[in-house]
Amino acid sequence: MLKGKVFDGLHKRSLVLWGYRMDWQSLTAEEWNTAEGKIHFSFLGNTPVKIWTDHKRHTLVIYKKSNP
Repeated sequence: MLKGKVFDGLHKRSLVLWGYRMDWQSLTAEEWNTAEGKIHFSFLGNTPVKIWTDHKRHTLVIYKKSNP
């Protein structure tokens, strides 16, 4: 689900993790129903979210329903 790449660090036994940026967006129920992405029922919270990977912008777009 999360995207990134691991590189050797500057120091012995160190690593550098380059990862995609997470972009959280709150949507109305109607917008959420038509949004692209895979539904995940448990991701950093209690409510379902849709996650879409934007490889062009190196971003994970996480859609959640806004509270009415």
